Amino acid sequence: MIAIQQSERNGKVVAATLVHTEDEIMLITDTGVLVRTRVSEIRELGRATQGVKLIGLDDGAQLSGLQRIVENDANANDDSDVQDAEGAAGETGEGSATE
Repeated sequence: MIAIQQSERNGKVVAATLVHTEDEIMLITDTGVLVRTRVSEIRELGRATQGVKLIGLDDGAQLSGLQRIVENDANANDDSDVQDAEGAAGETGEGSATE
């Protein structure tokens, strides 16, 4: 598989993932820096190029991971889990100190 033209300037490929234009990605460094960006804002290039810069690294820092973030529209307006959790926490049962 040809991913990018590797050089001393751009280094090795750390991660790759399939994404959709409506997704976001999270870049994670070994020093705890997180950068979240929309996939639609990343410039597309051919596979014979040296890639695009998505994160600036401090001296000695390395990119340690990449995570795809998908917005789940089906659950965005569904607060039934929250209501269930609140109901369970609010129940005191018989013989409680509030009676």
